[in-house]
Amino acid sequence: MSFFKDDSTLKTVKLEPNTPIPQPGGGVGAGVAKVYNRVGNPIGRTAKAAGGVETAAALAIWYVESGGAEFATGRAILRFENHRFFKNWGAGNAKTYDQHFQHGGRAGVAGKPWENHKWRDDPAVPFESFHGNQQKEYWALVFAVALAGQEAAYRAASIGGPQIMMDEFAKLGYPNAVEMYAAFQASERWHVLGFFDFCASKPAPGTGDLLTHMKNKDWRKVALYYNGAGQVDEYAQRFERAYSAAAGLGLKK
Repeated sequence: MSFFKDDSTLKTVKLEPNTPIPQPGGGVGAGVAKVYNRVGNPIGRTAKAAGGVETAAALAIWYVESGGAEFATGRAILRFENHRFFKNWGAGNAKTYDQHFQHGGRAGVAGKPWENHKWRDDPAVPFESFHGNQQKEYWALVFAVALAGQEAAYRAASIGGPQIMMDEFAKLGYPNAVEMYAAFQASERWHVLGFFDFCASKPAPGTGDLLTHMKNKDWRKVALYYNGAGQVDEYAQRFERAYSAAAGLGLKK
């Protein structure tokens, strides 16, 4: 199987578009424009190579997943998922896991597994929420690495602008989560190419792959197969709003 990340042209094309677009005064449109002006060139080129996906459609998903946050070398956007770490390591080390991590539906914690995540490094101090704070996300990840090693810890986190779970490394053409993590920390280029590789290889049973739904702008199916069944309507609405903003900026191509 070939991967966009191994394409000789896409590996070297500059990130910024040849013609940046003016940023509107605020809101979703300004955020989408900012993303495009930073990485619009590989997004547009790879979208075209992916069989005619609209740049605006790819940007919409990227903007929603990243929240518009910018990339910094060695500090890619990260979200550590406690319930995934439990599956990867905690189930076999339940006592230690419960001393340091919480997630919904376990040990008396309310909610779904992806809700009510908390963490602490010292069992003598209270648990603390950490989602929404990148410094704390990294602290939780580093602590998980100390407990379980890099591979098990990294596979429990999503990374980059498109927030791809690192246990999906093979779909992006990487041999393991450790190499995917290193690439995504090095350059936003690999976020872009990884996004398209993921969408090209992520099956949507009976309906093709994610690229098909991106081409059709079927936001509910994109939300279902990209984010899972938890918040389909919410993500679909957010994707649609971001797409409308991107199309309104002339990126519907």
